[in-house]
Amino acid sequence: VRLKTSLGSISVGFFPEVAPEHVRSFLRLCQKGFYNHTAWHRVVRNFVIQGGDMGSRNPPLQMAEASGIRRLQPEFSKMKHVPGVVSMARGEALDSAETSFFICLAPQPVLDNKYTIFGKVLSGMEVVAKISNVPLDGIRPRERVELISTEILEIIP
Repeated sequence: VRLKTSLGSISVGFFPEVAPEHVRSFLRLCQKGFYNHTAWHRVVRNFVIQGGDMGSRNPPLQMAEASGIRRLQPEFSKMKHVPGVVSMARGEALDSAETSFFICLAPQPVLDNKYTIFGKVLSGMEVVAKISNVPLDGIRPRERVELISTEILEIIP
């Protein structure tokens, strides 16, 4: 999938053999355009950049559209949170992952076996670095960094 952002494009490959439901859900949300015009809403230097929060979508999702979003059961693996890994964000509850995801900027062993890894950046780590270095107000970018659109490039059965 190509993530077209306001700072450039990031290409992501997936691990369906490791996290099939997370990959399926992410691709379905991309296909429906749910991630289009959302913001990279959380940046923690040397940790992660986070996007995919439907609350940051402009224009907001309509109620009927939002009904397509569902909670995901964890699919933990032995994979490690290393730079470029794409993992699903969640709240306190293990099954609270829905749409928000993050990309690791550095090794994060504290996240291993606690968050579901479902992909990895194939190209565009320089764009990830640009996003990670924008001016911040706490953990929020001062100026909106947008995930303009997603494009499914190839699906390999």
